[in-house]
Amino acid sequence: MVGRLKKTATQRRLVLEIHAIGPRPSYIRPDEAYYWCEDLCLFDRILDAIPDVSARSGTPIEITFDDGNASDFIFALPALVKRGLVASFFVCAGRIGQAGYLDKKAMTEIVAAGMMIGSHGWSHIDWRNADRQTLTKETEEAKHTIEDTIGKQIDSVAIPFGSYDRRVIDSLKMFSKVYTSDGGLAPPRSRFIPRVSYNNDWSETSLSELASQRERGLTALKRSVLSTIKRIR
Repeated sequence: MVGRLKKTATQRRLVLEIHAIGPRPSYIRPDEAYYWCEDLCLFDRILDAIPDVSARSGTPIEITFDDGNASDFIFALPALVKRGLVASFFVCAGRIGQAGYLDKKAMTEIVAAGMMIGSHGWSHIDWRNADRQTLTKETEEAKHTIEDTIGKQIDSVAIPFGSYDRRVIDSLKMFSKVYTSDGGLAPPRSRFIPRVSYNNDWSETSLSELASQRERGLTALKRSVLSTIKRIR
């Protein structure tokens, strides 16, 4: 739980999805750059606003990071610790120790700081297009590799690109929490946890607007139906 706002069993929560922060490496593709927060001052302001926005909106706010970029350790971890916030870091097992990504030492320190580490697969591919052998590597092998790296079990996974179907979901039975990129507020007591992705179109008021949204009627029904269709197709 981020922001230390106590949540009840019936509360929806806002789960943020942040891919990376700070200077953007040259190898990052333009489509990925859209989700890269290069403005460290803006990132700090987002973190600073979380407790107040949570209290005013009554919406617990969680932070997650995808891909296992080195910036998670260099920039995000100190900023979180400074403010007494916690976050979840979803790592690509096949990138551990590669230039620009988290290594064992960084991952161990992230866990020691009270953060959670989960799986983001092996090589950041679309799992819907993976054959059986590849999908096994992306799910089971990735989980075991991350567990061996940090010395503890993990039970959460974030689906790359938010792309999934029934076959993908069936391959994730070893995880108790499955994070998607479906948007909207996360329902209570759900195994499937939708997230809202940071992007370059965010403004100073985006966090407050997202936390204050109330999905009712057709909007909430439509989002729920679309998510269900993805899980059974």
